[in-house]
Amino acid sequence: MHIEIHISNSDEKLSMEFDNPNYYEIREEIIDYFEHLYDKDRYLSITIIVRKRNKRITKEIHGAEFKEAIEKIDEFLRFIFRIKEKPVVRKEKREILSSRVDWFKYHNILSQKEKILLIIRELHSNEWVSSDIIKREYEQIFGENIKLSHVSTYLARLYREGYLERRGDKYKMEYKLKATI
Repeated sequence: MHIEIHISNSDEKLSMEFDNPNYYEIREEIIDYFEHLYDKDRYLSITIIVRKRNKRITKEIHGAEFKEAIEKIDEFLRFIFRIKEKPVVRKEKREILSSRVDWFKYHNILSQKEKILLIIRELHSNEWVSSDIIKREYEQIFGENIKLSHVSTYLARLYREGYLERRGDKYKMEYKLKATI
């Protein structure tokens, strides 16, 4: 299966292509790009093209706000990947994130953001850490490349969601696990 996604706002266009992706991977990537473009414009145009065997399926979404667009895309992706209901994996992920477990065995079902939270929880629970250190450890532990900008974005989200404390200026930000987590 080959999936192309084209997202545009009034002055920018982003295109992504995936060969044989899984549902969770592609959903996480789309949300990252959406957040970037929605910062600049309230409405987006989205085109998703799926090539599966000798078939081509196209889904277009125009003028949708962020949550509505994510819901429509998620619904379409579940259709493409033949997932009948919203996955229950979220509950499992909450359990994994809320306790100390052998998280290596769960790394295939966790998003990049959740893997970053686990790295901080397991390796830096009581210390300040920067995004470049998290990037290096992420790549060593999971054997996957990750862009520094993605690490920074996930750390900022985890801060906004209340998991982390933050200090420093925008050029050298450091994060620490909140004591209440």
